[in-house]
Amino acid sequence: MAQEHAGIPAIADLTPAAEDKSVSGLVSSLTDLKRQKVQSDTNCPLSPTARQAKDKMQRDHAFAQEGVAAAEIPKPWDADKEHKRWK
Repeated sequence: MAQEHAGIPAIADLTPAAEDKSVSGLVSSLTDLKRQKVQSDTNCPLSPTARQAKDKMQRDHAFAQEGVAAAEIPKPWDADKEHKRWK
């Protein structure tokens, strides 16, 4: 057993023993999961430029759908003229 310093156990005491198969299997499976996550985070399916181009295309399409034809734009509104009309 490693030495304790002021009541704090050594790191070596906290690791599972080699003969403890249930804990060592858990540790190795967690290590494998972490390795897979890091690999999937590192290997991005779309490059940033391809993703940006796709986002721009979607954004441009959305803006085009919001457009209004020139005939649909309302005429300028004159509040004074409208008030006189109703007096």
